[in-house]
Amino acid sequence: MKAQTSTPERRNRLSCLAVALLLTLALSATSVFADPQTISEDTTYTGEVEFAGEYSVPAGVTVTFEPGTKVTMAADASIKVLGTLIARGTPEAPIIFSAKDNKRWEGITFFDAPRGSSMTHTTVRDAKAITVNGAAMDFSNIKLTNGEIGFSFATGSKSKVVDSSISGMDKAGITVSIGAAVQIISNKISNCAKVGISSTQKGLIRAIGNRIDNCEIGIAISDSGSIVELNTIEKCKSGILVIQAGPKLGVNSNLLTDNGTGILVQQYAAPRIMGNVITGSNDAIHVYQSSSPTIGHNILKNNKRAIACIRLCKPEIMKNVITDNGVGIHLHLSSYAVIHDNNFDRNDLHVELDNMSADWEKRASFKPKRVALPANAPRNLSALDPTEGFVDAFKNWWGEKTDAEMTAKGNDADIDAIKDYHDVPIRTYEGWEGEYVQDKVRYDERLTAPAADAGPGERGYGADTWETTLRKKAQE
Repeated sequence: MKAQTSTPERRNRLSCLAVALLLTLALSATSVFADPQTISEDTTYTGEVEFAGEYSVPAGVTVTFEPGTKVTMAADASIKVLGTLIARGTPEAPIIFSAKDNKRWEGITFFDAPRGSSMTHTTVRDAKAITVNGAAMDFSNIKLTNGEIGFSFATGSKSKVVDSSISGMDKAGITVSIGAAVQIISNKISNCAKVGISSTQKGLIRAIGNRIDNCEIGIAISDSGSIVELNTIEKCKSGILVIQAGPKLGVNSNLLTDNGTGILVQQYAAPRIMGNVITGSNDAIHVYQSSSPTIGHNILKNNKRAIACIRLCKPEIMKNVITDNGVGIHLHLSSYAVIHDNNFDRNDLHVELDNMSADWEKRASFKPKRVALPANAPRNLSALDPTEGFVDAFKNWWGEKTDAEMTAKGNDADIDAIKDYHDVPIRTYEGWEGEYVQDKVRYDERLTAPAADAGPGERGYGADTWETTLRKKAQE
């Protein structure tokens, strides 16, 4: 290892040059730093370095790792940066931080400091985390493997993670919390036991163009100001989880394939879910517990259920392509969705009502709390009054076969692809005496041909403009 240290300029220029020259000499083939210490002067590391114990870089000091440097970290090793750390490898000569004897080490922590620290073309193995508390950091072309958390951002950090790879984390790939705002663009995240990308209510993310697979949750969001766009997520238990976020949150133009649930919305959340393509899920979109998202312009295909609304949910479902699913829309326990301008085709059931009874709501001594009507509702939504006993599904294209059946039977009939009162007229409710009349699906106002503007069009994944959109957003 060669360590180069520069001190502040001396009065005597010759003395300064002599000091600089002496300190460029090799201290040893491999230097081992064992005791906790402060790196008090600007220092450059190159070659092979081994750290043991805690190291701190105080404010005003810059530590630089040269391309090709190999850093071995003992189990108790950590680097805490209040000054500046620069690790700029190259594709041909990356910087590598790895554990000694494959024992997990403590990691690197960046504390609040002026912008300047950066890491690129650097591999970090077996670290508990790279943590950023308040600092402004740029990470690009980073490879993180076999840690606890890849990147952890908190305390107002404004940072960026681009073109990096994170895999094999015990907990999470990237976490963002406590007022941090992080751009997460064009990364590959895989095999993280808990979550690929996670943000709390005070953690703002712009997650754009990432590829995530084989995590319990691909992306988890609670902050309404976040953006989740153009990501590809597959083989996760839940692709995208939204908790409590409001309508400012956009979950747009993502491709979700072969996940248990594509998008899970719960706990009074109301995001806008627009222009996504979701295939191969048990539920493409699962809406739960008084949530009321806007679900529009999506393609939902080859799922067991395209949209499932459970327990007092009231989404607006409009201009989607819902095709080749087991069930198109499943409504359960007073989930009075507004369903309009969608294209249904080749689903086993287009709409299924399960324990949907306005009769129960009128007669029960306890009335469930109603959630607000969708914003900018397209017409008089009197059918949302549960006393009428209808789920309003208007201006939809039901496919040629179902449309022909509706034409032949009329506007209040037992339609093969709709399961409602005509199939199960009476419902019972656990804990309530008596029998209650099941609701109907009102389909009388319908389209005679598929809606031309249903599905993503140019706004979503799979459009001709998708790659251009991704590059533009990544540069913003």
